[in-house]
Amino acid sequence: MNTKQFAFIICTNNVQYYNECVRYIQDLYVPGGYDIDIICIQDADSMTQGYNAGMQASDAAYKVYLHQDTFILNRNFLHDVLNIFSKDESIGMIGVLGAREL
Repeated sequence: MNTKQFAFIICTNNVQYYNECVRYIQDLYVPGGYDIDIICIQDADSMTQGYNAGMQASDAAYKVYLHQDTFILNRNFLHDVLNIFSKDESIGMIGVLGAREL
């Protein structure tokens, strides 16, 4: 497991949305010593199948599952994620579902 890597796993069937999603990821502040990997899953039979394929394709300790039309606005997102996990080792997963705005 690569403890210094974030993998962004994106299910997509629309290249325009995917490219916009990637632009937001590339604008994130990456913590020192860490790197990011962007894994594109195109035209999967289902979201579950697509995300599972992405999960299997990466050994990153931190995996971020995104739909193509999800854009991360908080440029400190990666720092915030690391902070959450470092504060409490019992936390193994965080997520947001169904929110239009945070």
